[in-house]
Amino acid sequence: IVEVLPDEDEEGNPLLDRNGQVKMVNYARFFFRWKKDHYDLPAKHFITPKASLSRADHENYKKMEDLANSIPKIIYTDGEGNDLRDKNGSLVTKRNYINTKSLLACRTKEEVAACFHSTVPPSVKEKEKRARDDGGDGGKASKNARTQHNSSAAHSKGGAVPPPSPSV
Repeated sequence: IVEVLPDEDEEGNPLLDRNGQVKMVNYARFFFRWKKDHYDLPAKHFITPKASLSRADHENYKKMEDLANSIPKIIYTDGEGNDLRDKNGSLVTKRNYINTKSLLACRTKEEVAACFHSTVPPSVKEKEKRARDDGGDGGKASKNARTQHNSSAAHSKGGAVPPPSPSV
């Protein structure tokens, strides 16, 4: 669950303690397989009320919340690349998925930023798969998607910005 790695400054250089030794820090690592007995526990077992968090935990929670809110949304487009809009004229969007396994494997802020920018919406993956499998869209009406941070139109309209680098 815990991996001990050298502590680093903003530039990725190892930090030294007062004795000149490399300072080590504990990093949490998560298991990707759950055991059957995990499901025996009620959901409240895994929930910590905000009121019981320490000040430092509240600050960290806020950072995680800001990071989650900064992840670009998927903008749906038609087969010709035009943005789809709802009956009120707003863009049809939804939250993008995060590749948690890749994100947890990141060791630097740069890798985290690259992980977020390489996120491909599931609908785009499905369209690419159909194109590979049968040389086209499979005769189905496609619902394409793109992310706001990959759209020049979204940037010009004040759309998504790259996610903030998390503090380590």
